[in-house]
Amino acid sequence: MGRTIGIVGTGHFAGYLVQGLMRAESPPDIVVSPRNADKAGELAARFGVGIAADNQAVIDTADVVILATRPALGTTAIDGLTFRPDQIAFTMVAGMTLAAFQSVVAPARAHRAIAHAGVSIGASPVFLYPDAPELHTLFSAWGPVEASPDEAAFEVATVFPVFYAALYRIIEESARWGAAQGLEPA
Repeated sequence: MGRTIGIVGTGHFAGYLVQGLMRAESPPDIVVSPRNADKAGELAARFGVGIAADNQAVIDTADVVILATRPALGTTAIDGLTFRPDQIAFTMVAGMTLAAFQSVVAPARAHRAIAHAGVSIGASPVFLYPDAPELHTLFSAWGPVEASPDEAAFEVATVFPVFYAALYRIIEESARWGAAQGLEPA
């Protein structure tokens, strides 16, 4: 792949993203933010990702920067940090507009992407806006790429990962209940 991927926001979803990226024929170099030290350490031990000293170090190291924080945090993890014009930055934060993200990552090129936990096994549709053909190769490790023609269509597409997450949660809770009733977890 030849690019270094930086992930700001090292939680469960970042773990899924890394696991999926490692499925690529030529996995990229990956560096993650240190905020969640336990998760960052787990990803380093399991996949050999680098752990940056801070979020600016993630950005300084990466060719492609992924913002994968919780929606309530917005851009706070990257506010005031310096991006380069040769970088591609994309937000996977639900509800964050392209304009809001672009204002923080300029002069980097900004995009929005959304997917669900299935990225870990290459089984999530990946919605992208605006389209960037060079990102299709990166995203293909996560699943089929669907470029949205405009931001309104992208917003509609972002609803689908929420449905998947709700369904997975129902299945998970049902499986726990069944196990508590004496069924074999498998």
